[in-house]
Amino acid sequence: MSDLSLTKLISNATPNAGDVVTFTIQISNLGPDAATGVEVKDYVPAGFGTITAISDGGTLSGSTVTWTGMSVPVGANTVTRTFQATVIAPTGAPDEYKNTTEVTDSDQYDPDSQPNNMAGNTPAQDDEAFAKAIVQQADLCCPNRSARSTRTSAKP
Repeated sequence: MSDLSLTKLISNATPNAGDVVTFTIQISNLGPDAATGVEVKDYVPAGFGTITAISDGGTLSGSTVTWTGMSVPVGANTVTRTFQATVIAPTGAPDEYKNTTEVTDSDQYDPDSQPNNMAGNTPAQDDEAFAKAIVQQADLCCPNRSARSTRTSAKP
């Protein structure tokens, strides 16, 4: 039996479009046994592109980063995985910057989580986690009305 949990971090929670951010997934195991055969999937949302620097043999398929065959010893944050992604311009899509992760497989029973059961991109158990970016946007719609120009006309 292994009690796995995840923590998800983002290197910059308020990036600009075009910035590269690093996502960090920390895997903890409250035991009592070491976990083997652990698989973690990270579902990269539409607001991020160009996924690079995937650590520790993780693979990319579409917009999902997967790490398989991991062993997680007992302890807090005993295994860490990372990758980088480029922030793209906002489209207004729901949750376009909400990056979610979940444990999708383990050889051991987890007493308080069911692997691979996250519904609707909403983490509800301790083997699921998310990090959300709030992308900075400039308001370029209107000129500054407080700085009005003054005209002078010359009279003949």
